[in-house]
Amino acid sequence: MEKRMSTTRLYPRSDSAIDIKARKRVAELYKLTDEITNASNEINGIYANKIYRKYRR
Repeated sequence: MEKRMSTTRLYPRSDSAIDIKARKRVAELYKLTDEITNASNEINGIYANKIYRKYRR
């Protein structure tokens, strides 16, 4: 029988290096999530103001 090599770890890395990389990615995801949330809130605010102005008349 042939040995199968794990495709998840082709290059050996220490756990601390993986943790640092994972923490950086999580921080990036939090930043992107904040940007998406802020953009969504801005769009909702603009839309709400347009609707309010339309029906205020």
